[in-house]
Amino acid sequence: MHDSSPARNHTPGPWFVDPYGASDTGHYLIKPIPGPVVCELDPLPEAAANAPLIAAAPELFQILLQFESACESRIADLREASAATGVHRESIERQLRRWQDWRLECQRVIKRILP
Repeated sequence: MHDSSPARNHTPGPWFVDPYGASDTGHYLIKPIPGPVVCELDPLPEAAANAPLIAAAPELFQILLQFESACESRIADLREASAATGVHRESIERQLRRWQDWRLECQRVIKRILP
């Protein structure tokens, strides 16, 4: 599990695509409201699709941390269930592997975000 404190040093969310920033220069501006610009995207064809994705980053990161925590809890529950019973053990083991895979994917992405 990772620390989700503000010590991550990123600009707190939520972030928005500034509807007034793009009209002057064609660039897309991502920022909290109120707050300074976090990101400016050049007026490329894919910028219109990338801007809301980037703006959602703080919220998506929080959801990722919550899902990693849920994976940890579910893995603990499945390990306990597996140890407690021989019934449906194969099914429990399959579920355990799936949750462990999801947790590893969460951790892989989190490591890209947190140094």
